Amino acid sequence: MTTTVLPRPAPSQTLAARRAAAGDHPRRLLRAMRGRVVRRTLPLGIVLLALMLVHVWVAHQVEDVGKQLWNAHNLQARLEQTRAELIVERETYSDHTRIGQYAREKLGLVEPRQNQIVTVR
Repeated sequence: MTTTVLPRPAPSQTLAARRAAAGDHPRRLLRAMRGRVVRRTLPLGIVLLALMLVHVWVAHQVEDVGKQLWNAHNLQARLEQTRAELIVERETYSDHTRIGQYAREKLGLVEPRQNQIVTVR
């Protein structure tokens, strides 16, 4: 039986370059790795923050539009009620017998006599 030994994978060039630049000093290597992590996660954090701000803004806009819609619905209901009241009032005042009765009772007017009406041609 022969066993073969697999070769060790070569470290990545960037890691090797960082080790050489850091001089294999553990603190320098740790600082270099932290910088790499920060450079990779900072854009992700910025994008995440931007998405959260957009989410809050959209939620605020939806709430504002909902309030406007509710106010418009209430205004429409009030206007429909006012319209119905005005229709009833118009019908009341367009009735000739009602107008005559109002003129006699409230205004003190009387029916004209036969010779008081003058027709102009």
